[in-house]
Parts: sequence; C-alpha cells; structure tokens
Amino acid sequence: MERMTYEHDVAGNKCWQIKGADNSLCKEVCDEHADHIGCPGCPIGKAIDRLAEYENIGKSPKEISALLPPCKIGDEVWCVRWYHDKLVPQNGIVSEIKYTKDMRILIKVKYVGLGSWGEKIFPTEEEALAAIEAKRSERNYWL
Repeated sequence: MERMTYEHDVAGNKCWQIKGADNSLCKEVCDEHADHIGCPGCPIGKAIDRLAEYENIGKSPKEISALLPPCKIGDEVWCVRWYHDKLVPQNGIVSEIKYTKDMRILIKVKYVGLGSWGEKIFPTEEEALAAIEAKRSERNYWL
C-alpha cells in the first residue's frame, strides 16, 4: 500500500503532511484539483477516507498489527522441536500460516513442526537457542 503521508519537520517538531497537499490549505489543494468534483480526487479527501476506514475497524494500530503474520510463506525460520529427547532448533521453510478460533497465529514449518511465533517458531537460530535456554532455566533441569 502506498503511503499517503510523510514526516515533516517544522521548527524541530515532527509533524505529518499529506502527499500532494503539503503545507497548502484545503481550499488551495481543492483549487489545484479543479478537474475533480468535490473531495474524491483530492489527496486530503483520500487521506481522510482512509483514516475513517481504519477508525471504522474499531482497533488500534497495535491491535491490528497483532493480527498480521510475522512472516510469510516461503520464509526461512527456526523451529524448536524435540529430537532424541532433547529440545533443538531446526531451520525450515514456512509452508502454511493459519489462525485459530481465538485468532492466534499458527505457523507450519515444512517437515519440521507447527507452533506460535515467539514460542516455538523464531526468525533466527540465536532466538530459538535462547528460548531453549529459558525453558531449561524455568524447569531447572536439562531438556
């Protein structure tokens, strides 16, 4: 999705501008887009419509991003799995991403395992090893 806004600095303060409107007043932008009837072709009108769509969802950006998968099919990830009675990290390729009824994300790593991001599936081997160490520490014995 193409951004409709950009960050702008005014006297050392961060503010946002709408692409195509910049620092112009609404009427000035409207006059520049005289070939359009009303707001539909205006960058300010488009930005307001998009904001309204997000607000209609009724969720914060943080809540929305929590529903998005942290990886995509075809990505290489690391899965913590049991092998010869020990937890070990094994890399593999994401083959499926699905949601449970309670909207948790489950990630299937082809020929390796299935699990949740940050619990059983990790972006790097180091993070997978750290998770194994944390489990060992909390259980107070070697897994």
